[in-house]
Amino acid sequence: PAPALATPTNCTIWADSSYAYSKCTGGTGEHMIGVEQWHPWAGPILLTGEWAAVGQVSSVRLTPYTIRRTWINKRG
Repeated sequence: PAPALATPTNCTIWADSSYAYSKCTGGTGEHMIGVEQWHPWAGPILLTGEWAAVGQVSSVRLTPYTIRRTWINKRG
């Protein structure tokens, strides 16, 4: 039988003035940073980083607008 897979755990999100990042240090699989920013005339801007393995960092370049929310997509 195939080994059981677990989605990433122990995940953190952080940002600086140019990028948002995610890193997961437990479990298996991959994770991806997601960000919603707000443009005053166009509305929401949705950004996602690249899929990254557990222990690696996913990043996405930010626009100059306000961050409304962040999240981490996960796949086992």
